[in-house]
Amino acid sequence: MKLDLSRQSLWVFGAGKAAASMAKGVLDKLEPQVRGGAVLIPEGVDALGVEPLRVLRGTHPSPTQKSAQATQTLVSMLKACSPRDHVIFVLSGGASSLLVDPVDGVSIDQLGRLSQALLGAGIPIEQINTVRKHLSKVSGGQLLNQVPCEISVFVLSDVCGNDFSVIGSGPFAKDLSTREQARQILRRASEGMPDSLAVADALIETPKELSRAARARHVLVADHAALANVAGEVARNAGFKSVTVDSRPVTEDLEQLVRRYSQLIVDSNEPQERLLIFYGEPVVRLPARPGRGGRSQHLGLMLAQTLKGVPGWTFLAGCSDGVDGTSKFAGCVVDGDSYDRAKREGIDVDQALETFNSAEVHEKLGQALDIGPSGNNLLDLHLLHLVKGLEIRHPHEETDHERHPKRKRQD
Repeated sequence: MKLDLSRQSLWVFGAGKAAASMAKGVLDKLEPQVRGGAVLIPEGVDALGVEPLRVLRGTHPSPTQKSAQATQTLVSMLKACSPRDHVIFVLSGGASSLLVDPVDGVSIDQLGRLSQALLGAGIPIEQINTVRKHLSKVSGGQLLNQVPCEISVFVLSDVCGNDFSVIGSGPFAKDLSTREQARQILRRASEGMPDSLAVADALIETPKELSRAARARHVLVADHAALANVAGEVARNAGFKSVTVDSRPVTEDLEQLVRRYSQLIVDSNEPQERLLIFYGEPVVRLPARPGRGGRSQHLGLMLAQTLKGVPGWTFLAGCSDGVDGTSKFAGCVVDGDSYDRAKREGIDVDQALETFNSAEVHEKLGQALDIGPSGNNLLDLHLLHLVKGLEIRHPHEETDHERHPKRKRQD
């Protein structure tokens, strides 16, 4: 997309886990024309040197007062733009908890507790963001009506289907969901969920017609399918002969997904190695007091438990933003010997799964992915490597013959 900036001043704003890296990409191309702006990113994420933009910090995955204050600053800067300006807004996943202005009658603390409960209840992100849109004054297209100039929204999608009204709770997109739908979601999920019924009466209706809709355009920069296809290209260039990228996004819950992957492993009888690549966001339901970990590490540990002792497979599960749940890790790599290795180390995998404390297991076994925040956010990537007929071995483990080279092998 080309922007005619000959008669316009350009401002760059953004919100989300990847907002800094996206803004840096814009500045690399257009910095001489950029007058200023701001990006709202989570605490702990590298700002990547996005001067002259202001860096604002909020919290993720649940909003706090810090998110609300940063949002007020960003919105006031947006409102200060003139009708002759042009705004580029970079939007990515995570914006729902960063860009937030609670509706009247709901405190930011209530909204934070509710968000945390919804995220742990096994509810699809589309439904979670339906509730969020009706509890914030800047979601569900409401922020668009506060911007006085033309705006181009560059989007990294962390939502299967790439619905602009769902990504980041759609601050600039027309919202077709209703207050009653949000109320029904809260009613269904109200058991054991703090504040859900208390905020139901405060739900607002999002505008169904946006006065400035004709002056806004959304551009999809990349999505999870693109991530998986790039992973496939990298694998082929690395020498993998048989690489398959599944075109169906992962959306099922972890139990269903483990059954699907287990069946693929058990049924595989091809003589050559295969690499299967999947992408998406499985649904997870958290216990009341989860330990340290996240959905990718929990998934890997579940698969290791289910297929303990089964040779010929290795599985990588990772979150593309570099942070899986409440841990510092992006995910894990497991195989058919992971469960038994943990047992030999005195680690109780079953207990770790029950308490959702997978990070500790992966860290102790040296199979955690520690890459730090990636500056990207395109959902999860799953790699399943199948090599039938091979005995599982780890580089640091010697065979009995290597420990006793003079002992004859008994074939």
